[in-house]
Amino acid sequence: MQYAGKKYDYVPTAGKCKFTKIAHLKSSYELALAIMLDKAKHVIEWEYEYIKIGYNYAGKHHHYVMDFNILLDNGQKYLLEVKPMTMYITALQARTADMNYCKWQAAKNFATNHNYNFKVITERGLQQLGRAWT
Repeated sequence: MQYAGKKYDYVPTAGKCKFTKIAHLKSSYELALAIMLDKAKHVIEWEYEYIKIGYNYAGKHHHYVMDFNILLDNGQKYLLEVKPMTMYITALQARTADMNYCKWQAAKNFATNHNYNFKVITERGLQQLGRAWT
């Protein structure tokens, strides 16, 4: 694990991350989640920034790359976006005026149409997820 600039390079060790040899994570929260996913007994596989979703914001079409997609041993699939609690609250308060909020609405629609569960995970949610999947 290395810190270079604003990225954390993580080499998945459990064989659960299929397409990524080195995950170039953007935050310490993403790093904590990647490590937890590798250790979690209920996680079969995970991938970082693998699924791209289209969305509209400010009258223009954009693409959003999900932070994590995960498959559990019970067959459930998750799309997880990792954000600090402050950004999450700001997005919810601003609603459609916030780019993150628009991304999350598109992710919810994608999740519904592709049999995923979508969640925004904050620093508080990381601890809860760790307890649930380990």
